Formats: sequence, structure tokens, C-alpha cells
Amino acid sequence: MWEVVRDEVRALTAHPAFPGNTIGNEIPASIVRWHGRRKLERFLERLYWAAKAEDPQCLVTYVNYPSTEYLQLSFLDFACFNVYLESQNCLDAYLARLHNIAGDRPLVMAEV
Repeated sequence: MWEVVRDEVRALTAHPAFPGNTIGNEIPASIVRWHGRRKLERFLERLYWAAKAEDPQCLVTYVNYPSTEYLQLSFLDFACFNVYLESQNCLDAYLARLHNIAGDRPLVMAEV
């Protein structure tokens, strides 16, 4: 698995229009609960370091979503979320929350 991550990073980061690498997308909350939060966090961190081993300068993230926002992924270069909210007021309020979760890292909304 680690070789796949390194191969993808090697192939993609050479392109000048490629902004960064995503090591995963929306692991379902039921899977996180089944395996445990810390185990999933460690798994994602190992994927992160596999990408960085190939290209230390590449930007790496995981695309999270509201039902697993509690994952502690401070090792990521930027925070990334998919959010589907029907009203502008709800989106505004949740965006403020995501800025708190992101802390000092940039926040990217992957799907809105």
C-alpha cells in the first residue's frame, strides 16, 4: 500500500498545476467507530509520511466530512472538508467551526 502512495505522489507532483495530494476521502463514521479513532488517525498519518517520503515538499491532506470531524489530524499540511448544507446560515456557522478545527492550517472546501 505504501508503494502505491509513493507511486502516485511521484506521478502527480511533477505536474506544475497539481496543488497537492489527498491520502483519503470520507472514511465512514461506522468504520472509524469499528476500528477506533486513534487507529484510523495513525493509519492516515502513515499514509501522510509515505507521501512525504517520496516528495517532502508536496502538500498532503485528507478530505474529511462532518460525521468524522473529530479525527485529530494535525499532521496534515492543510485541512480539507466536504460539506453539504442547504442554507447559507448553516453553511456560515459550520464554516466558522471548520476554521476552528483547521487552526493555523489553510482550510479547503473540496465539495460544497
